[in-house]
Amino acid sequence: MLAVQTMQSLTSPPCDCPGGDADLDKILVDLPKPSDMPGYRLTPVSFEKDDDTNHHIAQITSASNLRAIAYGISPATAHTTKQIAGKIIPAIATTTALATGMVCLEVCLCKGAVKV
Repeated sequence: MLAVQTMQSLTSPPCDCPGGDADLDKILVDLPKPSDMPGYRLTPVSFEKDDDTNHHIAQITSASNLRAIAYGISPATAHTTKQIAGKIIPAIATTTALATGMVCLEVCLCKGAVKV
């Protein structure tokens, strides 16, 4: 059930589902302490969308489809997910380049190297 707060008198949305801070606190208490796991190391894995044997796209597709179902959006196929994932890196690079250029322009303006 989804509730949107529209009035000041509504303090929290009605929810008959489990969850919340109490459940989160219980999970955090149940987690083992790092000192209880000597030698355990997390190793980062690089994302590769074109290698089907690592199941990266399958996991992303599954997670996105769960979210889509929760919000009433039509689920995506693995092929669609792969297409979207292929566009993310160029979009990040373009956005980073734009932000860097704006910062450089601002530095030039502050130093007086460029007159407006």
